Amino acid sequence: VQKLSTENSELKSRRSDSMSTDDRMEDNTVSEMKQNFPKRPVSMFEPRQTNSYGRMNTSGDSRTATSMYHMTRLNQSDSTIFPTSDEVICRTDAITKRIQDLVGAMQDLTKKNAFVPCAERIHAAVMDLVIIFPTTLDNEAIKTSLSELTGNIEEMQIFCQCLQDSVVTENPEAIDKYLQDVRACAFNLAKATKMLVTEFQLQ
Repeated sequence: VQKLSTENSELKSRRSDSMSTDDRMEDNTVSEMKQNFPKRPVSMFEPRQTNSYGRMNTSGDSRTATSMYHMTRLNQSDSTIFPTSDEVICRTDAITKRIQDLVGAMQDLTKKNAFVPCAERIHAAVMDLVIIFPTTLDNEAIKTSLSELTGNIEEMQIFCQCLQDSVVTENPEAIDKYLQDVRACAFNLAKATKMLVTEFQLQ
């Protein structure tokens, strides 16, 4: 996440020197973030820990993410004009900053009610980014990145609620599980943000 933030700052600097947007971001960003946010080797929800929230299934998750993506797109303008580089960098910076805030909260579990507000702020930042893109996109990579962002923030909000409840009830096993889930979502969000910025620079 820190690397992504640094790269966005470098992009701002490069754009000040020349208006070109053809510079690629370094490929090792995602691998470095992956070390900090490892993917879980197990399923996203174990049945023994879903008493309060019910079971989630793959098709249900897919429908929810797809529905959220389309609802967001309905609020967008029919304009085919792409956002400026400054707009994209500013809004991806906001996502990165708010992910960092969430990571900080996960490192200090004494703030028991911090996780849901953090997730809500990340959600707002993601929606602020998605909304500036036109509804009709020919670039499949950008379209996929936007879909990944909306899908992962939906999952993150669920997991942050579960994590917060687990911290409040002081359930160590559940805390460990949902910390891993939230980290995985944070990594996926950072990865999708990085991919979006990279593809946008190639436009």
